[in-house]
Formats: sequence, C-alpha cells, structure tokens
Amino acid sequence: MPESNEDFGVPPPTGPPAYGWFDGVLEGKAADPEKLLSIAGEWEKMFRDGPSLDLQGSRFSFMPSDAVLDGSMLGTEQQDAILALLHRIEEEAAAPNTLESTLRCTLVYEDQVVETLFGALEGGLTSVSRSRPVSAADQVRRTRSGIIPESVRSLGLIRGLVVGVLALLLFSLLVWQGGWLDQVRAVPAEELEMDAGTFEGMLVLDVESSLGHYEVRVRRGEEFPVDPEATKLLTEAAEDNLRIASIEVVRSGDFVYLQLVNSKHLEDDKPVTLILQEEKLELRGLLVDQTAEVEARLKGRSTATGCRLSIASGRKKK
Repeated sequence: MPESNEDFGVPPPTGPPAYGWFDGVLEGKAADPEKLLSIAGEWEKMFRDGPSLDLQGSRFSFMPSDAVLDGSMLGTEQQDAILALLHRIEEEAAAPNTLESTLRCTLVYEDQVVETLFGALEGGLTSVSRSRPVSAADQVRRTRSGIIPESVRSLGLIRGLVVGVLALLLFSLLVWQGGWLDQVRAVPAEELEMDAGTFEGMLVLDVESSLGHYEVRVRRGEEFPVDPEATKLLTEAAEDNLRIASIEVVRSGDFVYLQLVNSKHLEDDKPVTLILQEEKLELRGLLVDQTAEVEARLKGRSTATGCRLSIASGRKKK
C-alpha cells in the first residue's frame, strides 16, 4: 500500500496479496466527530469488521481490528479506498499538530511482505513502506485465518529467527526515533510540579498519566473572577501589570499556554527552564459553567519536571 517513500529491495508486487492485517492506532482532535463515525461505518462495510472508534470530547482514537484479512479485501482498488479513508480522517483533524499515529498495514504476498507505516509528520499523514521476505511470524499470524500457504510452510526455522531478530531491531529503531521509548519512561504525573504562574488562585491544574501521555485539565480556582466586582477586587490587589493582564485573559475567556517543562536543564552550568511541549488553550468554556474543564493531552517525557500556565508562548519564533 505504498503512497510515498517506498523502499523496495526488489520490484514491488502486483495484484492482491495472499492476506494482510492492520496494527496500531490513529489519534487526534476531531473537527466533526459525526464525520468520523461515518468513516468508521465505511471501514466496517469494507472489511465486515468495524474499527474501535473512541470519542472523548474533541479527541478521537481510531484503531482498526487486527484480525487477519483475506487478500481479496486488500487488492489495489481496496488499497486506494483505504488511503482515501485515512486522508479523510486526516482532514477532520481540528488542529494540525494533534495528529498522532502508530498505524501500520502488513500485506503478505507469495514471496515477500510489504509493510507500510503511517506516521504523523507536521500534522499530516505520511507513509513509509519496506519489503522483506516472508517470515515464520507471518505464518503464525496466518494461522488465525486458516490455510497456510506452502511458500510460508516451507520456511526454515533459522531463516525465520533471523528475520524475526531483524524485525525486532527495526522496531526498536522506530521506537527510539519516534520518541516512544521516552514516553514509556515518562515521569509519573504525581511527581510533576503544577504551576499556575500569574494565574495562581484563578486557575487550577490537574494532571494524570495515561498510556505514555499526560491528561491535563484546567478548571476554575477559588479566585476565578465570576463577576465585575470580583474582577475589580483582583485587579486592585494585583502587584504588577502581568498579573493584571492575566486577570483580563481569564475574565474574557482568552487563550493561555500550557507548557510541559524541565526546570533542571543546565546551559553554561546555569539552571534554565526548558519547554518540552506547549499547547494553546482557550478558557471560554470556563465562563459558562463553574464545573467546566479545559482538557489537553501532552506526550509523556522522562525529563519532565512540571506543568505550568503562561500568558505568552515560550516557543522561539523562526
């Protein structure tokens, strides 16, 4: 199913594969969840086995079934249809940098396997394909669907082990380059320092660990300006213009910046706060309901020391 960046040691195969399957998940923020439900329905009609579509607020998680599929479902026309559906999901991403993907498609032909990894690059999907010999691991996967082709059955144990080791090395390289290892080793959420900064008292940060990520929620604090009189009192008590500007941001439901930081970073032997990740959050929802929360999802990091709110972006302008 290569669309770009093909890496074939031999000419790419033609015709439908003998069988294949999907692994991984595609995640992001949805502009229109209803359209995602429609796409999931089309996927189910195509493979007679629906994907797992999890919708939580604006976030979505799209995970196809990992069942082994007959090659008749994965011909050239079906591959084009699959790519079209994935690009439709990409188009539904509400923000360009929210898309994340570990999605992979494996197609097993008579004498070779084509693996295509769909990665998220600069907010869009990109695909990288490679060709390798059929392995014993593919034979195990084929067993789930019944008949084992003779070409797979005749593989030697040694060859299968060698291919398996090479596949493990490739997977390890992808994990390392993709930052997944850092997410696995992420600092637990309860060890992070929460810092509301100039929004202290008006806003409160809560964070939980979730599968290599930090689920962050911003909610009202005890000093949240609920009316003009409360805003006036806060402004009169403000010690500087930055605090006054922060009060106005909260009062108007404007944007703040959520930052995952490493406050122990050293440059020239001097401590420097390093911003590991930053998300722009709109506070408008907090004006409507006193129990409302603004949610964000940050990648887990082994070097993180805390989460903080800032009135200005910490990213360097290019």
